[in-house]
Amino acid sequence: MGRVRARQAKEEAKEGSIAMANQAYEVGTYYTMQQAAESQGLAYSTLHGRLNGRKSRRKAHELDQTLGEAEEKKIVEQIDEMDRRGFPMRVDMACQLASKILADRERENDVEPPVLGKKWIVRFLNRHAHLATKLSTQVHKQRIVSSDP
Repeated sequence: MGRVRARQAKEEAKEGSIAMANQAYEVGTYYTMQQAAESQGLAYSTLHGRLNGRKSRRKAHELDQTLGEAEEKKIVEQIDEMDRRGFPMRVDMACQLASKILADRERENDVEPPVLGKKWIVRFLNRHAHLATKLSTQVHKQRIVSSDP
């Protein structure tokens, strides 16, 4: 899962470049958006779109996700809590938790709950890259502590 961190770092760097180019253009360091975009190695259309209110790809598609931000936050909290207790959550357990949250939400609305897709867990881990590295840190730490006199 090393590619997740690399992708996240790349996206954060691009967002930082956009913010710096935007600030430089607004302050007046560069007279045109084209100059500001080129100074940060960005496409003009990217900077122009952001200055006109376009969202990043990740933010633009948040409404298309099966679970909302608050529901995903509950899952992340549960994963962190189980890891803290020394029992890291497995992938199938995370999918079951998400399905239960979906079923509870749709039961309130009297609608048939949607089914999670095959790649839901992959996309979930891509959105929450810090979870990809939490394989079993607490279990490993507990083993070290118990074996060390």
